[in-house]
Order: sequence, then C-alpha cells, then structure tokens
Amino acid sequence: MSSLYRKIFLLGIVLIFFISLINTIFSIQTGRYVLDEEMKKRTMTLMRSLKEKCKYAVTIIDSKTFEHYIDREALQNFVKDIKQNETDVKKVIIFDREGMILSCCNQGLIGNKFSDFNFHNRQINKDEIIFTYDKEKKNFTIISDIFISGLSWGTAVIEFSLDSFNKKLQKLAYFALLTEAVFLLIGALILIPLVSAIVKPIKKLNQYAEAIGNGNLDIEIKVKSHDEVGQLANTFQIMAAKLKETLFNLERRMADLKLSEEHLSESEKKFRSIFENALEGLFQMTPTGSFISVNPAMSLILGYDNPENIICQRDIVKQFFVNSDDLNKIQHILNSQDKLIHFETQVYRKDKKNITVHISARSIHDKDGYLLNYEGSLIDISERKEKEKAEMEREAAKASNQAKSEFLANMSHEIRTPMNAIIGLAGLALKTDLTNKQLDYIKKIETSAQSLLGIINDILDFSKIEAGRLDIESIQFNLEDVLDNVSNLISIKAEQKGIKLLFDMNKKIPLFLIGDPLRLGQIIINLATNAVKFTKQGQIIIKIKELCKDLSGRIGIEFSVQDSGIGMTSEQIHNLFQPFSQADSSTTRKYGGTGLGLAISKHLVEMMDGEIWVDSEYGKGSIFNFTAFFGVQKDTTDDVFHDEIICQSSLITEKHLEIINVEHIKGAKILLVEDNEINQQVASELLEQAGLSVTIANNGEEAVQKVSESQFDVVLMDVNMPIMDGFRATGIIRQTHAYEKLPIIAMTAHAISGYCEKCLDEGMNDY
Repeated sequence: MSSLYRKIFLLGIVLIFFISLINTIFSIQTGRYVLDEEMKKRTMTLMRSLKEKCKYAVTIIDSKTFEHYIDREALQNFVKDIKQNETDVKKVIIFDREGMILSCCNQGLIGNKFSDFNFHNRQINKDEIIFTYDKEKKNFTIISDIFISGLSWGTAVIEFSLDSFNKKLQKLAYFALLTEAVFLLIGALILIPLVSAIVKPIKKLNQYAEAIGNGNLDIEIKVKSHDEVGQLANTFQIMAAKLKETLFNLERRMADLKLSEEHLSESEKKFRSIFENALEGLFQMTPTGSFISVNPAMSLILGYDNPENIICQRDIVKQFFVNSDDLNKIQHILNSQDKLIHFETQVYRKDKKNITVHISARSIHDKDGYLLNYEGSLIDISERKEKEKAEMEREAAKASNQAKSEFLANMSHEIRTPMNAIIGLAGLALKTDLTNKQLDYIKKIETSAQSLLGIINDILDFSKIEAGRLDIESIQFNLEDVLDNVSNLISIKAEQKGIKLLFDMNKKIPLFLIGDPLRLGQIIINLATNAVKFTKQGQIIIKIKELCKDLSGRIGIEFSVQDSGIGMTSEQIHNLFQPFSQADSSTTRKYGGTGLGLAISKHLVEMMDGEIWVDSEYGKGSIFNFTAFFGVQKDTTDDVFHDEIICQSSLITEKHLEIINVEHIKGAKILLVEDNEINQQVASELLEQAGLSVTIANNGEEAVQKVSESQFDVVLMDVNMPIMDGFRATGIIRQTHAYEKLPIIAMTAHAISGYCEKCLDEGMNDY
C-alpha cells in the first residue's frame, strides 16, 4: 500500500504543478493582452483626438487646387499638450501631404522634410491608423492620415515608449510565478494528510474483500470512515448478507420458475391482443433497417392492405423516409440514448404521398448488452401540423400588418412635419414684400411642395392599401359639393394650359348620397389631373350618369373623364392600373409622376363595389370610366332649393368668409404646444396675423404649467413631443375641474385612420 501512497501523492503534486503552470501562463498572456489592448485604445483615442483638433486648425479654401490656411500656432499647442500630458510619448509630428513638418516637439525641425517616415510602405488617402513596433528602440509608432472635407490633407505620427508597458508586464510575470510557488507549496501540505486518509481504509477494505472471496460470509467489516470508502465497506457487509440469503432462496426460486413460464405465456397473449388492436402504429425493426413486425394500424397509416405487405419488402425502411438522413438520426439517437420520443419526420405512403408522423422507439438488448432490435410506435400528425401551420401563417400575417401599420403611422408623421414647414413658410413668405424674382421663386417652391405633398399622399395611400389599412367611410354628403371641390382644384390647372373644363351631369341623379365623398373626390381628381397633364389643347369633359339600383337600394353611378390629349396604344393600356407604372418609360420621363394614382383609384373603386376601365385611341385622347355604388339619403331638401342655396352662397367672397371666421375671435389667447421650432414659427405667425395672442410651450410638461399659471381661450396641442406627450398632458389638464371645458385641439401630422378617434378618446375636443 505504500506504493499506492506514493503514486497518489506524486500524481497530486504533478496535477497541482501543471494546473498552476497553466494558470500562470494564462495570467501572463491575459495580462499582456489586456495591457496591449489598453495601450492601443489609449493611443488610438489620442490619435483620433489629435486628428479632430487638426481639422479645426486647417481651413480648405479650394478643394480642387488644395489651397488651404493653417493655424500653425494651434497645431504646435496640440503637440505640446500631448507631450506634457502623456509621459510615454517620445515624439509627435504633424506634416502635410508632401512630407513637410508642420509641427513637432523639436521646433527646429519645423519646415523640414520628415525623412524618418517611409511613404512607400503605406496607403495614401486612406482613413486608417497604422501601428508599427520597433523592438530594438523599445517603442511603437502610430500613423494616420488627416482628412479634411473628404481630402487627405496630411499625416500625424506619434511615437510611444514601451518602457512603462514592459515594466508592468515584468511585475505581472513576477507576481504570477510567486503565486504558482505558493500554490504548489500549499498543495503539497494538503496532500500529505489527504492521501493518508484515503489509503488507510482502502488497505483494510482489501483485507475484508479477500476474506469474503474465500467464502467467509459471516465476517464483520469494521471501517469507521463515513465517505465513499465507508459506504463501500457497508456495501461489502450487505453483499455478504445478500449472498447468504441468495443461497438460501435459490432452490425456492427454481420451484417458482415453472409457474413464471405459465404467467409469461399469458402475458404474451395479452400483448398480442394489444398489438393487434392498437390505434397507433406499432413496429419492431432490425438494426439494419428491416421490419420484423408491424400491427394493422401501422399498415393502415402507410396505405398497405395488411402488415405482411410491409414486412416482406426488403429495405422498405430506407425507402420509407422522405429525408433519408432521418433514419440515420433515429438509429444514432437509439444507439446513444436507448430511447427516442416524438421524433418528427415525413414518410411515404404506398401511394407515394407523404405524411408527417411522430416516431417513438427504444433499443432492445440481450443480457450481454448486445443490440437485438428496435421497437416503437408511429402516429400520423399530418392534420395537426396543417392546423399549426395555418395558425402560424395567420399570426405572421397579423404581425406583419401590425408592423406595416406602425410604419405607416411613423412615416405619415415624419414626412408631413417637414412638409408642413415648407408649405407654411412659403405661404408666410408670399405675404411679405418681395421682389418679382423672389416672388417667382417662392411661388415655385409652394407649387413644388404641393406637388410633392400629392406624391407623398399617393405613396402613403398605396402603403395603406398594401397593409390593409385603407378604409372607406359611409357618411352623408352632397354630390355637388364633391364636384365643386374638383372644379376648384382642376380648373386653375386647366386654365393655365388654355384647356376648357366641362361638367355634364344627368339631372335625375340624386345629390344627397351616403358614402365616402373624400375618396370619391380623390378618384375624380386623380383622373382629371392626368387628363390635364396629358392634354395640350382642347377640352376635358367630366360626365356623371345614373346606371341602376341594386337589391339593397343603393344607386350605381358611372363617372367618366374624357380628354383630347395624347391617347394610348393597346400595349400602353395594358400597363395601366399597376403600381409604380405609367403607359411607358418615355411618359414617365416627360410628364413625371409616381405611377400610383391609377393603382390607388382602382383599389378605391373596387372598395365602392365598382370597376374602372379606359377607352383610348393613340393621338386622339382617352376616356377613363369608373362606376361606384352609394346609399341615397331619405327626406332630403328639394333639388331646386338646393341649387338656389348654392347660387346664393357663391356670392360670398373669400374676403367675406375671412371676416366672418376671424373678426369675432380677434384678441383670443392661444396656447400653442409644439416641440418643433419651425412649426412653432409657422403656426404662431399665422395665428398672430389673424389677430390672436400666442403663447408657446415646447412640450406637454410646459403646457400643464402654463395652463395653471394663465388663462387661455384654446389650446393647440401637438401629440408627439419629448418629456411629456400631448395625450398625457391633456389627461393631467382634464383632472382639474376648472379646465374640464377648456377647448383642446389636437394639432398633429398623423393622418392614419382612427387617429382622430384616439385624440377624442384621450379628452381632446377636436383634431
């Protein structure tokens, strides 16, 4: 046993030595890496700081001739700061792209060529930092080009000493070696009693084992330790007692063997009944991949007439799997784990159709551990998988639509906010004293902005269509109001081109309808705008006639827009109503446009249960037609009276309306809550021009405070703001009884359906 003692002790010492040695090496390498990375980060930060400072000391006058102005005193101050603050810095040199020194620690070198730097060993005009080490001089150098206004203006060189780095590394190595020595000494002192405590009871246990091996089953084993050796001694004691008992019971068990064989026969009959009548497929399979037995349920699942048709076929298991690798996976799992639970795979039926199944199986071994076969079950889960797939697709579609809706909300807000500033400021500028040229410029800016806003509206509408978020309203409206709005918008454009705009409406058509007047007007305006765009001379006729009534009492109306423009060929007509497309590419180049107007119109028409089509002849003009169905209002005013009201209202000029709407509220105190400075300027100037007193709050928190400090007639509340948004601010204001009836109007760039209702639900009065 003394030999065992020495072996364990020496093994422990060797393990401790190698573990501590590996730990020491790892600690030194880790420390070296950390120090090296720390040094690189510090030097790169220093270099980037120097490059940024150099940009402020140099001004590029002409990027083509590279004419520039250099603040040499500033450059020299940068170098002095680095030399004074960084003890490891040996040299700092800044020179231009020709190699002339502009600034360095030794001022006597300024103006000379920097000969120590090899221009041929680096890539010029590349914004990178190059590290070079010099082991002989015990230093390293970092080099980087200085880019100003996208041009490589010069190069910065900083040389660092490695002395402090090497000292830190040397201290780290000494400390690691000392730690290893201490660890080895402590390990040796601990091993001496530990090995002795292990070897002594093993020696006793060996003596008892020899006695039991010689047949002395009545021996009393005395080992006092309570560890694994003590447990082993107790096991030996129990084993001796069990052997004695086993010898006693052996004869009686032999007598019971015959009875057990009878029970086994009965169990086999029960198993066979279960096997034959089970609803799930049961099988036994050889390790080579052949079926030994299958039950009727499995043959039914696989489309065979009976189990024998499966068993008699060679290599059927290999042909059985859609993915041939799945058989290898199953065998690998069974060989390594002895059991397989719910392995999902696809298998072929006899008719070559594939189904999805779950396979559970286990390995069967003989008493010597030799693999005999596999047995298991097979369940058809195809129907369940189809339901799961449909549910996953539904959830994915739901998530996709939600993401699209959120994207539309953000895009609508972010695009309309700057557009509001452009159009608002242009409108304000037009009311100032301008020269003719300035007036021309501002008008063109306003026209272009309105055109861009139309394009943005088309893109957002199309995005709503794609996301399934474009809805049609069903409200009461007057058809003449829709046509008047179309006339107001289109007649100006037509008049500018010298084109006549005519309306031809059947007098029998009811004027008071139920539907979506905004979307109906959008369709007509899209078609009429296109007609003006593609017509040089002649006229545009908008016709409206009644078609029929459907079973629900709705009236069908046909609208047509006829022009005398360029017309289209049959091939060009084929490309219409498709997103982002026009008649052909030459049309896009000449007339512009997104190609979305007709696609959006087609979708809107279909949402109104109608259809849209075009008749055209190349060079002679086009007729765009569409139908739509509307409800008819009951108990409406007589048409003649309505026409009279329209004529009378037309006598009221825009100036009269301005007086009616503004005069009675002049001097009203308005709290404008808006975080965007440009929008603040546009809104406040428009309100002040109307004679209103405006106070500005930059966010919801300021709005709550200002409402509590002063009395206001109305609050114009932005929704999206930092610190506190408009919804939360409105809620806090409404908590005070005195402000329950204070008019709060949402002022937002959000134009998504349902946002108005959200504002009203949050306690605002209007949107």
